[in-house]
Amino acid sequence: MSRRFWKIVISFCLTCVVRTPTTLVRASESPAEVKGFTFYGGLQGSANSDAQVNRLEASVGYNFNRTFGVDCGLPFYFVNSNFSTDPSLNGFRSGLGNAFVSFRLMPRLADWRYVSSLMVTAPTGDRDSGFSTGRVTFDWNNFVSRPFSRFTPFANLGVANTISDTNFFSRPFSSLGVVGHFEGGASYRLHRSFSVGASGYSVVPTGEQKIYSRVAKGQSNNLTSPAATAPGQGRSRAFESTAVIVDAADLARDHGFAGWLTVYPAATMYLQTGYHRSVPYSLNTFFFGIGIQLDSVYHRIIHP
Repeated sequence: MSRRFWKIVISFCLTCVVRTPTTLVRASESPAEVKGFTFYGGLQGSANSDAQVNRLEASVGYNFNRTFGVDCGLPFYFVNSNFSTDPSLNGFRSGLGNAFVSFRLMPRLADWRYVSSLMVTAPTGDRDSGFSTGRVTFDWNNFVSRPFSRFTPFANLGVANTISDTNFFSRPFSSLGVVGHFEGGASYRLHRSFSVGASGYSVVPTGEQKIYSRVAKGQSNNLTSPAATAPGQGRSRAFESTAVIVDAADLARDHGFAGWLTVYPAATMYLQTGYHRSVPYSLNTFFFGIGIQLDSVYHRIIHP
């Protein structure tokens, strides 16, 4: 697994270097001055005592004017689970995730930054591997931030029919069910080349929820129904041993916090590492990220 994974990572990084133009857009430029095509490539990994979930993503976009743009892309997952003493339940798997298109609106404000985005995904991933729910999903986000010198508080409020991966957490499962989600925090730029940040988040579901595990081997048509789930199991890490779980809203309820360090070796590149804690799942996760953004209009680094 390790040799295969790193071969793909190295190939991805070389591809990004080859595609980097000789004249790059500096991050200090005003977004209003940039129009046209964009490119983003990123590798993100989340690791804890039970599994490692890595996500490789590439996307292209186009900015139609100063306030409206669109992105489309495709993720690829590498997952290695090691939570069980039974070797048959552990192992490596990989595959495509859901292709997505994201529409974004960025109105010009004097001191505030506001981005409203709607991401829609198609069920191109393998549901049996937990890389898809087999349904079309959406996630509407509203991000706002306000810099005060080196200190930048931010907040994000959204509604979706799935719990999406975040910049700091590639989840060990996919989900299907209506949720509201909120994140609030701040970053502090210690130097022009690196910053630190912290945030808290909450996921509030409603109605029936389905969890499709990315770390438990099994077939997606083998559902664990609410009647077969022990009391309280929905709030535990049932996705470690069950391929698909169906239960009430509490199954997907989550809250926690994260802290991170981001390094900017170039105007169009970032390196990120940090820690994430999910309180209901009692899950401690360390994460890293590498990203290249070939424009300055829409930074994929939500935490500036």
